[in-house]
Amino acid sequence: MLPVALTSLAVFATVAVHPEPNVGHEPRTATAADSYDGFDAKGAEQVRQDECLMGDVLRQGGPNMFAIGQKALGQPPLSPAALHTLANREYWDETPLSQAFSKDKANADHWFTVMDNRAKAWQDSLEALVDTPPPDVPPPFTWPPGSPGSKEKDFFDQVGFGPWVAQQFWKTQDGLYNDPSAEADKATKAAFMKLGDRLYADDGPASTDLKIAWSDYSTMDHPVWADDARIFLSSGGFPTSAPKPGSLAFRIAVEDMKSRFASCNWHNPLDPNHVLGKVVKAASDEWQREIADQATQRKWVFAENKNATTALQKSAFGLGDMLASPGRPTASPTGRTTGSRVARAGSVTVRSWCSSTRRRACAWTSTATGRPTARRCRSIRATVPTRRSGFWARTIRCVG
Repeated sequence: MLPVALTSLAVFATVAVHPEPNVGHEPRTATAADSYDGFDAKGAEQVRQDECLMGDVLRQGGPNMFAIGQKALGQPPLSPAALHTLANREYWDETPLSQAFSKDKANADHWFTVMDNRAKAWQDSLEALVDTPPPDVPPPFTWPPGSPGSKEKDFFDQVGFGPWVAQQFWKTQDGLYNDPSAEADKATKAAFMKLGDRLYADDGPASTDLKIAWSDYSTMDHPVWADDARIFLSSGGFPTSAPKPGSLAFRIAVEDMKSRFASCNWHNPLDPNHVLGKVVKAASDEWQREIADQATQRKWVFAENKNATTALQKSAFGLGDMLASPGRPTASPTGRTTGSRVARAGSVTVRSWCSSTRRRACAWTSTATGRPTARRCRSIRATVPTRRSGFWARTIRCVG
């Protein structure tokens, strides 16, 4: 499908502001034994993780996975439990997303079959040129583009339809479940580790709980998320206080937290002192309201995205087919004949080559009656030649 970024879930932009360290600004800050009291931070975190996954499904998935994402983030809004059911990450079992992925893969395989059949049809139409090509047809056109050994792409690849189908077919679903949270760059991570190792060393003055929190984060192959590093470095370590609700500093902290969520860092911040609860709650509530407020616009975007993708798919396939057989009837994916001309004469066998300038006067031997006929044909369709009674004969179809 066409890309649908998570940021389209709520039209919101903010400039990440790095407030001054909280230490030494008592009039603007307040400590708390546990500022998360009454707030289900883990539940809010799970909802954000599921929403981010569905945003990636909309952006990366095929038509069936797109439908799952559309349901998850559309109208009416789903409960957290229903959303989590659709976002089940255990794809090795039969989950809604894994079933949709299998259907999308089967759909891509179907289009490969359609393209292969068209390539065979193109080859069939050129087979008559292999043995005795007429002088007005150069040798390079005796094989269609994309044939083994050809340096050219086939017509579907030339218009981009083939690579688009291949991208869907070869995609693996395990990569869809990778954590999208942005990691700190090398220099920021080095500064983060240096400060933490100094403040929370085993023989240092920090509390045992903080030493354990630092050890768990820094030595258990835990990624250093970019926004965790921002908070940690701007606070001079683990935050020990938070801005007072209603203050400018609090508003800045909330907007920074929403920027974190909008970038799909769905994790709660690194906060072993439990002082950022009110900031996280305010940011979580506002973020969910902003997502809900855009439901109508999001529904329209989803619908237009689906329509545009379907139109592009049909037009790309049609363009590739048109390049291969301009002005001739072609077989559609459903097997019906399309175009302005239809086959009328049935199958006949030709015993000599009919060039494009002389075929109207060729003598045919009908496979239906076995008698020669002087039937005129505007164009012919040849199958693979067969050897009969010591000479090469071709079964053709008289068209027009």
